[in-house]
Amino acid sequence: MYKTTKKTSTKVIQNGSIAKNLQPTKYLIFDFDGVIGDTKNAFAIACQQLFEPNTNLAEVTQKYLIDYHQKPTHLELTEEQSLAEKNKRILISKQAVLNDFNLFEEMITELYKLKNIKMAIVSGASEEILNFGLSKANTETNSLKFDYVLGCETALSKQTRVIDVCTNWGIDTSEAYFFTDTKTDIIELEDILDKDKIFGCAWGWHGYMRLKEVLPADQILEEPFEIHRAIDNGDAPAEERFYKNIEKNERKAVLLEKLQLKKNKEKEEQDTLNQRAMSLGAVLDNDGEYIISKTNPKTKEEIQKEVEKQIFDEEFNTDFDDEFEGFGLEEEMEDEDTYTEIETTIELEKKYTLLDSTGIRRPGQRTFGAESFATFRTIEEAYRSDVICMVVDGSQPLAHQDQVVAGIVQQAKKGVVVIVNKADLVDDDARVLFQKEFEHKFQFIKIKKFIWVSAKDGSGINDIWDTIDYALEERQMDISREELRKIFNYLMKQKPPKKLRMEKRPVVYDLLYSNVKTPTFELLVKNKQTIHWSYLRFMENMLRRNFGFENTDIKVKAVNVSRKQVVG
Repeated sequence: MYKTTKKTSTKVIQNGSIAKNLQPTKYLIFDFDGVIGDTKNAFAIACQQLFEPNTNLAEVTQKYLIDYHQKPTHLELTEEQSLAEKNKRILISKQAVLNDFNLFEEMITELYKLKNIKMAIVSGASEEILNFGLSKANTETNSLKFDYVLGCETALSKQTRVIDVCTNWGIDTSEAYFFTDTKTDIIELEDILDKDKIFGCAWGWHGYMRLKEVLPADQILEEPFEIHRAIDNGDAPAEERFYKNIEKNERKAVLLEKLQLKKNKEKEEQDTLNQRAMSLGAVLDNDGEYIISKTNPKTKEEIQKEVEKQIFDEEFNTDFDDEFEGFGLEEEMEDEDTYTEIETTIELEKKYTLLDSTGIRRPGQRTFGAESFATFRTIEEAYRSDVICMVVDGSQPLAHQDQVVAGIVQQAKKGVVVIVNKADLVDDDARVLFQKEFEHKFQFIKIKKFIWVSAKDGSGINDIWDTIDYALEERQMDISREELRKIFNYLMKQKPPKKLRMEKRPVVYDLLYSNVKTPTFELLVKNKQTIHWSYLRFMENMLRRNFGFENTDIKVKAVNVSRKQVVG
């Protein structure tokens, strides 16, 4: 028989189970910014004020708060670089304090409810901003008690600080829970903490979708009250949990409905395509793809073009004069050269075929019919070409539409020559600034070399042909097996692909190269799902650094193969 006395608050249940206040102590470590403190705007404004006053706030936020925290680059710094980085963070933190910020009140409310816990803060910001923020959480009746509040002054590495906190608590690091809002913390700490006790806070800097790249969905908290579920505290309000589940189920139902509509639309389009193909003499094979019958010896590509032409004729073969009469468009329709490509053959040392395509305007500025079709034709010709010459105006700031056109160029995977016109209006200092802006906004096409020309005085025109020849040579570059093997061995020894969460360790067999029209590198692996896309991008950068490819796009892809195929 168990007894209780008035001197203890312990409640003993009749079957002998331990009461809540006798549960083992939980050890919680928090990042501050984006988890407890709503500091995103204050930090973004601080970075803008200190480093880039002429850049808009959205770009500063992306550069300093989102992109910078994708991976723990501070671990690779030298001692001098670490000191400079530490001073930079302290400076930004001081400016953020001046800009002021609030705390996430709902998170503070849930922290007050936690029992049998010990808490600490390990942040990448300075201790000044941590103490400033925590002072807002303490009132006359309530105060949050953190055993340790460690900023970047102690050490840049959060691994070091987390180990120190756990040592002072007298526990192993695997017993501690860690709450963060950035991918870099997760990547840095997953080697020393229990991976199942690392939780992402979706209300912070990186948001739900970025956190999902490195954490399973059940380890991402969408609302602060879910912290009780995370540490198995049992104090989460039942009503809130109930409504949260309803919201999730509703979102899931909407997504499923959209997915079903998309599948129905794709099926309808495929059925229509098959019917048109069969009307042209094609038949369906066992996989549902149409092929050419014996009575109609056309290739599959020819059938595809005929189907597309048939669809286009039905949609655009109308009497434009009658349809647009009275709208002032008759003059535009008569000017055929406005919306047609001009193909010219030039013979210098080599024979070149030039195709002067129409410009691509924003969708809202295009006229219906001829211009829309001309835009489609321009994109089609980009895929048909060997080298694309992209012309931009060097006297004007780069616009969003320039990035759209560059995106089309990048997707075409061709040789690229970037021509900057109106060089006569731009001095040397302006050219340097233009180049920096270009490299920042057009990182995705990975072309840093471009030509300054002037259509007015003809300067730089001859350089275009040399660069075109260079791009063509790069697209047909020969790389010896020995050179490629040397790079592959270096990568596998020094920078092998890391094991992904919920996946097996990657098995990589070899790296192959084929100098087809788009230079292609194939990474032969056992399972390409184990290779993260960022590793392929890293390989692309390494290959460019060693072999050039300054004026052409390249493909780097993972290919599934079996060990027998490689050995055989």
